[in-house]
Amino acid sequence: MKTVSVIIPAYNHQDFLRIAIDSALNNTYEDIEVIVIDDGSTDDTRSVAENLEGVIYYRQINSGAHAAINKGIELSSGHYIAILNDDDLFHPQHIQIGVDNLESTGNDLFIGTPRVFGIGPKLKIMENHVQHGSNHILALGPAKALFKTNWSTSTSAYIFRKDLISRVPGFRPFRMCHDLDFLLRVMFDARSSIGLSLQPSWDYRCHESNTGSSISMTIQNAEILYSLGSIHSKMDSGNDFGSFLDLVGYGIDSHFVAFAYNSKPWSHETSMTIENAIAKWIRNFTNYVGSIDQLT
Repeated sequence: MKTVSVIIPAYNHQDFLRIAIDSALNNTYEDIEVIVIDDGSTDDTRSVAENLEGVIYYRQINSGAHAAINKGIELSSGHYIAILNDDDLFHPQHIQIGVDNLESTGNDLFIGTPRVFGIGPKLKIMENHVQHGSNHILALGPAKALFKTNWSTSTSAYIFRKDLISRVPGFRPFRMCHDLDFLLRVMFDARSSIGLSLQPSWDYRCHESNTGSSISMTIQNAEILYSLGSIHSKMDSGNDFGSFLDLVGYGIDSHFVAFAYNSKPWSHETSMTIENAIAKWIRNFTNYVGSIDQLT
């Protein structure tokens, strides 16, 4: 049996972390290691995870979820990598379902569908998001549907072969859409095969302190357009996906999609670091959104 390393990026969710860890340890798949990467939490995350049997605990300065996941992969010994956010839960057979898919098909990455639960205004939004994602997949296919919505929902959906990282070098420094960006590069840059199930195998928890809730929609849209545009710019002119303006959904106004297409911020990666290219684009996009708002 091949080891699955479950990476849990943790930041200030002490009330949910132990439940998340237990959901991984209690999976029916037997050969599991759990690695908690504490991303500079200021609550009692350390005391929850540090001395648990079967758990590897590592603390780093606050660097973002993408960096925590990358560190977990670096520390892992498993043949497969699963990711579980510290406020989400695996169903008991989630890992077995993912590994069975990878081993029976030769796929490089498996994506499970969530059941949404919890409290707060985000609950209905996320329930609709999951349903719309499934509808887009069925209507357009997984690849084209990613230009309409991030149907994978979260990195908690991902189980993949560790050697995939040699072809898709880790998660990039996005605050919100590092999951979407990784999946796009797996599918389009590495041309790796993926498997997915529309039957729920993990739980997405909605609560008052969901990380994404603190990030403005402008920043989220800027990151989405950067990731989608970077991929679309590499496509052959004869591809059947169509124009960037026609492709992009996510509820983003066509003015903003056109601004991204004309700006091509991803082209700056050749002259600056990816961090600086993204930061520059977010500043430019935020200023543009502000100027449009003043005109309306």
